Amino acid sequence: RVFAGRARNLKNNPRSVEPQTLFDAIVSSCNNLATRTQIIVSPLEALQQVRQQAAPDDLIVVTGSFYLIAELRPLVLVDLKKNSS
Repeated sequence: RVFAGRARNLKNNPRSVEPQTLFDAIVSSCNNLATRTQIIVSPLEALQQVRQQAAPDDLIVVTGSFYLIAELRPLVLVDLKKNSS
C-alpha cells in the first residue's frame, strides 16, 4: 500500500508538494495503483495505519524528505527498542 502525506513543518515550504498532487503523480505513472493508494495527511496517522495493516513479516518502507523521516524517526526507534528486547 502507498500512503501519501506531508511532514507538518513543510506546509509553507515552497518546495513542498500537496498530498493530492503526489497522489495524482503516483497513480498516473503506475497502473492500477489507485485502488491501493490513499491520502493520509498526517504522517503519524499514515504510519499507524500501515502498521495495523502490515503482516508480522512485512517490510514497511518510508520515503520522503528528511523532515518527514525526522518526524517519524522517534516512533520507529521506540518500536525497534521494543522488538529487540
